[in-house]
Amino acid sequence: MEQRVPRISRANRRPEGPSPAESAGTRQAGEHVLRRLLGVIGLVSVLTATGCLAQEGGSGNDGGTIADAGIADGDARERGDGGGSDRALAAIQPPRSASSRGSGGGTAPTGSFVTVGAVQYALIVPSAYRATQATPLVIVLAGAQGAAALSNALLLNAASVGPSGAIIAVVDALLYVDAAGAAAQMLDDVRARYNVDNDRTYLLGDAEGVAAAFELGLQRRQSWFAALWGNDLVAVPLSRPARSAAEVGVAPWANVSPGGLTVFARQVIAALRAGGYRLPDDAPYGGSGAATRGSAAAQQAALRFFANKVRL
Repeated sequence: MEQRVPRISRANRRPEGPSPAESAGTRQAGEHVLRRLLGVIGLVSVLTATGCLAQEGGSGNDGGTIADAGIADGDARERGDGGGSDRALAAIQPPRSASSRGSGGGTAPTGSFVTVGAVQYALIVPSAYRATQATPLVIVLAGAQGAAALSNALLLNAASVGPSGAIIAVVDALLYVDAAGAAAQMLDDVRARYNVDNDRTYLLGDAEGVAAAFELGLQRRQSWFAALWGNDLVAVPLSRPARSAAEVGVAPWANVSPGGLTVFARQVIAALRAGGYRLPDDAPYGGSGAATRGSAAAQQAALRFFANKVRL
């Protein structure tokens, strides 16, 4: 179900759902619980990244909140069994040099909200979108800034610095216990509605959304993204890839903007480098906005990082 709004705003969300007061109360309670969970996850993550805990790769389960219709999240966590790179290349999903061939979705140049199952997300589709052309997609997991505000911020910069003509889909990570699962459902829904380029799909996690974004990109859907970016770290995410890039058959680009947490950012970069991910020579990002939380410059840097990158 797609509802069109002139500009993305939290005030326009769920016209048939709970009242604004009820929604605010639900979000406040949910954020309280989730922030406590994030604190625990952050502690475990620090121990993992520094080698104090052994990590065996996959997250163990997907939270049970979504079905991925055909290509399960679990496929991205299967371990290699000595079959060599040919087997990994044959198993790459979605297929290389192809597109999703989705249909039925309309343009939304100023944004709209879409609901699929229990997941609601903000969607930006440029007016130049054509269903006959494979189109880049940026999947975003927002933190405390929220999907509406972050979508508006990205909308201002996407056309000038981001992947040309990209669709942008943003989900509120703090609204879902299984935020990575919610993002996977959003990804599948956009691919079903639009003709998404399999080799130009990108992943951005912002602040409290970084941990879930990295779970999606490094654990559940390792072969799905050309590049990923973690913006404004709040703790060390569970950033060690489930399998190396060589085992998966895909070597995505990756980088993080510390948001002031440079030590954490270096730990993340070390784990990504060990996993065979492609990194800029100056990683982690140290340009404008790197030391400032909520910096528009760092968000622009993420979009610029995605531009012209293809899945390798």
